[in-house]
Amino acid sequence: MFTVQDRVKESSITEGNGEVIVLNDTFGGFSSFSQAVGSGNSTFYTIENNENYEIGIGTYNPSNNSLSRDVILESTNDNDRINLFGVSVVFGTYPGSHSFFLNDQGYASGQPPYYSGVAFPDGRVQNVAYQGSGEFGHLAFFTDKHNFDSNHYLTWSDATSTLNVSGVARLYSDVYISGNLEVAGTQTIVNTQVSNTEIDLTTLTNTTFRIDDAAGCFFHAFVDNDDDNMVALYSTNESRPTWRLGLKDFSASFAGSPSRGFVFGDKDSIGGVADNITDNLYILNASNGFWVKHIGRDILNVQRNNGINFYNDSPVVVPLTLRGASAQATHLQEWQSYAGSVLASISKDGQISVPSIKFPDGTTQSTANIGSLTIGSGTVNAIPKFLTSTSFTDSVISESGGRIGIGTTIPSGKLHIQDGTLHILNDGSVPQFELVDTDTDNSLRLNSTNSVFAFNLDPDQKIAGSELRFNVDNSDKFILKHNINQLKQSTEVHANNNLIQFGNSITIINANEENIDLQVKGDSDPHLLYCDASIDRVGIGTDSPKQKLDINSNGIRIRNDKTPASASATGNKGEIVWDSNYLYICVATNTWKRSSLSTW
Repeated sequence: MFTVQDRVKESSITEGNGEVIVLNDTFGGFSSFSQAVGSGNSTFYTIENNENYEIGIGTYNPSNNSLSRDVILESTNDNDRINLFGVSVVFGTYPGSHSFFLNDQGYASGQPPYYSGVAFPDGRVQNVAYQGSGEFGHLAFFTDKHNFDSNHYLTWSDATSTLNVSGVARLYSDVYISGNLEVAGTQTIVNTQVSNTEIDLTTLTNTTFRIDDAAGCFFHAFVDNDDDNMVALYSTNESRPTWRLGLKDFSASFAGSPSRGFVFGDKDSIGGVADNITDNLYILNASNGFWVKHIGRDILNVQRNNGINFYNDSPVVVPLTLRGASAQATHLQEWQSYAGSVLASISKDGQISVPSIKFPDGTTQSTANIGSLTIGSGTVNAIPKFLTSTSFTDSVISESGGRIGIGTTIPSGKLHIQDGTLHILNDGSVPQFELVDTDTDNSLRLNSTNSVFAFNLDPDQKIAGSELRFNVDNSDKFILKHNINQLKQSTEVHANNNLIQFGNSITIINANEENIDLQVKGDSDPHLLYCDASIDRVGIGTDSPKQKLDINSNGIRIRNDKTPASASATGNKGEIVWDSNYLYICVATNTWKRSSLSTW
């Protein structure tokens, strides 16, 4: 707070031109700044120091009994803080440049250039004078920047609490009306807020809302609560405008359109949106009919030339459900001709009535009986067999969950034969089993005549001559082919000298420890892996390894880091591990050494 007090004077021994001056003793008959000005308040001050002086505005701080030198109004140091030496006198003052007085004509005035206006107790400031005159009941209006006048076009009656406007009223700001507003003639209302507690008694007749050459909302309407969601009418600025009427978030701007719960339209369509114009809406177009969309998916379309179309987006729900009344007395559904004749129907009990059924071969059936056939009874899921020429009974074949069982009612596969044999004969004497893909000629074949088991792939599949075959009497026992004879195990191989052994716990290659090398080819490396049996060495990227493991590359990678707990941590001789700081080598059992790593 700024204050001016009488007879405030103290001494100070502060030296220099710092931002504050510390006060010492009060002169007799004077008040201290602490008593008169008070903590945190500002005041005019003067400092006298030898032949120098300083007039300014400062703030009193009780924590160190000081006065800040905030604004320098005048000083002997070119209107800046003076440099203090020895003892100074500090006292409250009333600078002439900031004084307020009656001038020689009796008017209240001040000294330029600091006289800026009048500050009133309510905190408002007036810095210009307003003047004018008028007649009783007339409302004043400004004729220019500082003058006002009145006339009979705008009057007020205290007796009837009535505002009278003659002519056109143009309202460009908020208008708050309590009670009745009667408007005759053309009125232009711009950016106007109508607040009416009796909104149901407000009537607008022959009223036009207009926006000048811009898109935006014609009005905002809302209930004043914690949400203030607005109802707005919006239009684009186009030759074929699109309009929206619905909800939008509270906003003082009229530029934004309703974003949820709105209806909309343009020259050839109309619709409504729930919460998002791309997710949940309905729309009627002149071009392609009526559409309903839910959660971003089309659900229904109705068109004159394309009928009624339902779109189902979930494979686990019923696309269309027709639900009758609690006491449905008529059909649930009917199909009628153009003339209105019923062609087919579904009764209230779910019975379908059709004049006939047409089958794919072109034949039709109009009755349920075929000849003298009698339909018998049986077990659920059992596939029936003819017991006689006119009756059915259960067979040994049943269906469950899309699976066929022979001798079982709970098949575990597409075809399940329980306690029996699948026996397929070629000519009635030679057992033969063959599965053939007629599209690709791939086959699986068993033949007891020459003890064959074969699996063939069609050469059209770009695997020329591919087959897996066992043959007993006709020479070859086992053949794996990609190109002809690339890999062939001849009849000389038997159980005691297999070069490859397959077992449940281990697979052994070169089981007899013969001089037989192993080669694995890559896409571009012919020696991706090469095992030289003659010297018991393994090469990666080379067919002539020089050590037990020879890698023809410029690096190897150990992906995961590991830090031994100590130099005696568990380990086997030759193990190599690493972390971000060291490379560790196990030189003997449970004995580690390490070398530090550094960057360069």
